[in-house]
Amino acid sequence: MSAGELSDIDLGEHGRQALRNVADPVRLFRAVLLGGGRNADALRIDPVCRMAVDPSRQAGSLVYEGREYSFCSLECVQRCAAEPERFVS
Repeated sequence: MSAGELSDIDLGEHGRQALRNVADPVRLFRAVLLGGGRNADALRIDPVCRMAVDPSRQAGSLVYEGREYSFCSLECVQRCAAEPERFVS
């Protein structure tokens, strides 16, 4: 099935992800509304929940081993701060 032509929306593959209660990894896609010069490549991935995060709207960020990570929620920030080696490589 195709979404057809969508102006101002960037569609792209987001990789495979293991989901709870699903036997095999699922192929995910992202749809990002473009505007203000942003594109999907400008988004960061929350290392805890794997959600795409617009850095200008992030709930928080952490620097770990010299690299900055963006988070969608304070819960994700707290989980990563407690066990950074579990979520970042």
